[in-house]
Amino acid sequence: MDSDTEKADKASWGRAVAAPFLGLAVLLAHQGVFFNWDWDAVNFVAMGIWTALALGVLVVAVSGGSWLVPRSLRPLANDDVTRANRDKAVMRGFIAAMITAMIVFVVAPFEPLSAQRAAHLIVSFGLAMTLLSFGLEEIRSLG
Repeated sequence: MDSDTEKADKASWGRAVAAPFLGLAVLLAHQGVFFNWDWDAVNFVAMGIWTALALGVLVVAVSGGSWLVPRSLRPLANDDVTRANRDKAVMRGFIAAMITAMIVFVVAPFEPLSAQRAAHLIVSFGLAMTLLSFGLEEIRSLG
């Protein structure tokens, strides 16, 4: 029988491995699957799906996915190192979003973007960087 520490370690590994893949999935889904690059064809259903996915990923990024871990194991799975890794990841995601916004600002006079598309790019890159960074930091710290 696994101890609580071993169970928390397994949950942490699972979260660490899943986070980068979720980050890449966000980028791929946000950039291609839902909108198929045809911004004129965006409808309320696609906007609702995108918004739900973005909010869900934001909750995972900010919470570190701790609600996926049983309540009794959360203190062990969300130790100081994990919280520090999540803080770094959120900071990197914020930086990625800001850089993306700056690029959109500089490029917009030459290649106009709708506000919807610009927001989509900023949110997608910010969330993806947060999850990629969190997963990679966790993998590095877990050994």
